[in-house]
Amino acid sequence: MTRGPALAVSLVLLLAVACDDPQAPDPTPEPTPTATATATPRAGAPATATPAPTRTPTAIDRTSTPVPSLTPTPEVVRPDLIDPAARVCISAGDGFFRATLRGAVERELDWGNTGTNCSGAGIVGVEGWQQSFGRTEPGGERLDVLFSIGGAAEGGTGEGFPVRLTVATVIDGESVLFVTPVGGCSIDITEQAPLSEDPLGRVYRVTAQGACAEPATELDGERSVEVPDFAFTGVTGWLS
Repeated sequence: MTRGPALAVSLVLLLAVACDDPQAPDPTPEPTPTATATATPRAGAPATATPAPTRTPTAIDRTSTPVPSLTPTPEVVRPDLIDPAARVCISAGDGFFRATLRGAVERELDWGNTGTNCSGAGIVGVEGWQQSFGRTEPGGERLDVLFSIGGAAEGGTGEGFPVRLTVATVIDGESVLFVTPVGGCSIDITEQAPLSEDPLGRVYRVTAQGACAEPATELDGERSVEVPDFAFTGVTGWLS
C-alpha cells in the first residue's frame, strides 16, 4: 500500500491547525519508547516497520477563548466640562457675583457659587491683576465679565483702584465685546485672604465691590452697556 498521499494530507492538516491558532500545541509528536516485539519474525520474511503513533489534533473551542477588548478605556472627564451647573467658584461654597447691566445688555446678575466660573491672575512685581466671572445662562448663551484692576498688590486691600471692565456676550447669535476706558470703573478691595500655595504661586480669596462711571462701548459698533454697580467674592492666583 502507498502511504505517501495519506501522510502528506495528515501533515497538511496538522500544519493548518498550527498556523490557524498560535496557541495550538506543536503537531510534532514527542519521542515515544518503541515497544519490544514479543514474536520472532519468520526466517526470510521481510521486516515490517513499526508505524509511528498518530496524534489527533484537539479541537479548540474558540468561543471560550478570551479576546482582548479593542475599546479604549475612557478618560476621566471633568463633570464641569459637560454640565455647567457642576462648576463652582470657590470650594468653600461662598463665591458669588452680582452686577447691574443696562443698555445693549439688560441683566440683573445674581450668580451664586455653583455654576459660576471665577478666576484671576496676577504677576509678582506687577501691581494689578485680572479677575473674571462667567456663566452659561438658562438660554444656553454665555456671559463673561472681566476686570483689569490696576495698582493692587498681592494680598493688599484698599479703595478706589482703577478698573477697565469688559463684558463678553452673545447678541442675536453673534459674539460681542463691550469695553470701558482704562479707569472707567473703580473698585474697593476689602479682602485678599490666602487659600493655598504651591511652587507656582499663591491663591487668594478676594472680596470687592465697585461701580463704573463710564459705559462699556461695543468694539467696532455703536452700542454700549452701563454697569452702575457690582460686587463679588472669588479667587485669584499670584504667579511667582
